Amino acid sequence: MLDKLNTAVPRWRAAVQSALEETNPILLDAKTRTAQEAIFQRMQDSYSSPGFAEEQSLFEALEQIHALRTRHLAAR
Repeated sequence: MLDKLNTAVPRWRAAVQSALEETNPILLDAKTRTAQEAIFQRMQDSYSSPGFAEEQSLFEALEQIHALRTRHLAAR
């Protein structure tokens, strides 16, 4: 996946975007779990630690996924 600057979008960001765009409740649970796993994996990546800006984005993405899961569970 490429972003507007024509650079590769990080796996975690693509997973979050996919979860946020999902409208099928059956697929939403799996996509939010995949997004969380990708975020946590990036946070734990010892090869190249995220910089401050990316770290902030990771935490914001976790908050978005948490809110999405909460709304999804409330709608059941």
